Amino acid sequence: MKKRTILYILIFSLLTACGGRKAATEEQSLADTVLAEVPYKEEEENLPPEDLSYAVPENIPGIKTVLCGYEPGEEKYAVFVGRELSGEYALLDAASGEEISRGTLRKREDTEEIFRADLSELEQEGDYILYCDEIGYSYPFSVKEGIYEGWLDAYLDTLNSEETRDAQLTASILLNLLQVAEFAPERYGTLPSELKGAVEWLLSLQDESAASGTEADTDTEILLAVALARYSDMTAAEDKAFSAQCLKAAELTAERLSGKRKDIADSAWYMLNAELLRSSGKDSYRDTLRNLLKNGAPRSGERVGPVDPVLWGDIAYLSSERGADRVQCEQIMSEIMSRAQEISRAVRDDPWLAGGEDPIEILEDAQLLTWVNGIVTNREYRNAIREKVHYLFGRNPGSASFVTERGVICKEAGNELYYGSVLAVVLSRIDIRYVQVE
Repeated sequence: MKKRTILYILIFSLLTACGGRKAATEEQSLADTVLAEVPYKEEEENLPPEDLSYAVPENIPGIKTVLCGYEPGEEKYAVFVGRELSGEYALLDAASGEEISRGTLRKREDTEEIFRADLSELEQEGDYILYCDEIGYSYPFSVKEGIYEGWLDAYLDTLNSEETRDAQLTASILLNLLQVAEFAPERYGTLPSELKGAVEWLLSLQDESAASGTEADTDTEILLAVALARYSDMTAAEDKAFSAQCLKAAELTAERLSGKRKDIADSAWYMLNAELLRSSGKDSYRDTLRNLLKNGAPRSGERVGPVDPVLWGDIAYLSSERGADRVQCEQIMSEIMSRAQEISRAVRDDPWLAGGEDPIEILEDAQLLTWVNGIVTNREYRNAIREKVHYLFGRNPGSASFVTERGVICKEAGNELYYGSVLAVVLSRIDIRYVQVE
């Protein structure tokens, strides 16, 4: 993967120092005058994984913040790493260096050197720096409305500017963007119509394959059929004729694939038929699923392209308003809720509040919690989602963001754009608030 500098890192690469606070001059801000002298740890666990390709700051500050900034109304924390800290920190204006307030650090009881600062009461928009006598300065960070929407819009602009001629990738991203439109219709409700050109291209691939007598690989065929069925369901009211065309193409693919069912994993077959049931409500897909699920729904399976077929199969089956078996749905939902609780517990038990170290696992766990939180709005799930997002955006041991405008950096070459669409799903619903019932 080509070397790429992560957003927000190098802009502030000379900001950390120790040995007392430095005053800003009239001509320069604190961010400009502070030298890169902050003590930092070089142990392996404090650096991002070596096989991820992005620029690592030469000096890693001991104070970890979210590099893209925080939303004013959200709960927000900074992490301080160091032994025998005094327990006090200062919040400074990033431009003038003026001290705004002081706060008390809270030590994690299960670690020797991890402390947290609760910044939730900081709602005034602006640019700030944190300071602690023992470990110096943090990178500057902002408090600003619309940070997540800003990234999501920039990512969508990136997709518009890049021509992707990869059918699997296009279909996979399409699935997630349709989920964004469903989760945030007031802002992204026009996405389905904007994606029609991509859908027409997927249809043309099927037409070319039929005309030439050749077949795409099975994973690609399944993803195309699932994406077309999903698009059909979401656009049935606005574009009836094109919706019917998409559903017909998806059903023809499923019919063709039934001839090689023995070569298709149960999890992939589950995803395909669950989406077709949601889109068409036909008895044939209901019966196929009931037979497949009589011994329980698949709980694991190889990915179809980059997509987890179990998650998408569950979402489609549980969302179907026609033909889904109530008892099976209750069993699936119970298993999903157990998994959500496991993820939430892992976040609580992790000093970094991420529930893991691998950015893709962190992101996909956040995706599952996002879907569950839309059904059963829960303070703990919402907090876990937010903490995972903050980790990805830089509040992690390496003080490096895993996120660019192209998506989320990952080990699998070429999947950055796809995982960007997963992050888009998470961010489209991250502002859900827990409402305490009196």
